[in-house]
Amino acid sequence: MHKLNRRSIRLPNYDYSQTGAYFVTICVHGKEHRLGEVINNEMRLSPLGLVAEKQWIELGDRYASIAVPVFCVMPNHMHAVIVIADSSEEQSRGSRGGVTPPLRKHTLGQMVAYYKYATTKAINQLQNTPGIRFWQRNYYERVVRSEREFEAVAKYIQANPLNWERDEYR
Repeated sequence: MHKLNRRSIRLPNYDYSQTGAYFVTICVHGKEHRLGEVINNEMRLSPLGLVAEKQWIELGDRYASIAVPVFCVMPNHMHAVIVIADSSEEQSRGSRGGVTPPLRKHTLGQMVAYYKYATTKAINQLQNTPGIRFWQRNYYERVVRSEREFEAVAKYIQANPLNWERDEYR
């Protein structure tokens, strides 16, 4: 049987658990418009969109070393920034009896995978559709390398509903 090789879109040899900001885009399976609709340049979330939004906010609670400062749920995708902070403070809080346990660093991929899993599970429970895929298999990411780039990405994300008519994911 012929096995397809999927080309990775990740940077080779890059440590996606290191401190930094990452711009991610996650698309609904088949790019179906299931998360809401843009009306008068404003995103109106559907019940499924509300689940996606809630799960994204809770991602910051699940992983203590990250922040999710800007995101936008669109009809068939979401854009967001994940900021992975230096977790050395978190490691020192976890020490017991003078022995510091090894720090378990989560990668960007693990965080996105958990988000997709949690969202899909909640949506399938809401719709009584166990096992149905919700998100596309992969996601897009870009390492944000400067404060100027961060500001441009944040502006792009916040303006996404205004630019929906020209959106490449539409």
